[in-house]
Amino acid sequence: MEQPRQVSFLAHFAALRDPRQVAKVLYPLPEILLVVLGQEAVAEKSNEITAIPLLLQRLELTGALVTIDAMGTQTEIAQTIIDRGGDYLLSLKENRSSLVSP
Repeated sequence: MEQPRQVSFLAHFAALRDPRQVAKVLYPLPEILLVVLGQEAVAEKSNEITAIPLLLQRLELTGALVTIDAMGTQTEIAQTIIDRGGDYLLSLKENRSSLVSP
């Protein structure tokens, strides 16, 4: 049986031909463990908002705390996390004033 080829996180990015392509792949990383749990390529002419729900469907979220940056702060994404048994911590930017308490 052939062993899967192991590629380090940094080697993956070093192999990209276009440095802007780095933003085209999502990597959920627990900050303490630094382990890639999954990845979802972002379709051309799209952004993370469309790829995050696809990635969340493939991960076991029961009892997990999911953190996402401000771009992923979407009602549908939060609801997906709740429906899958997880909790969320989502970032906000100042332009989302309706979500910030005074």
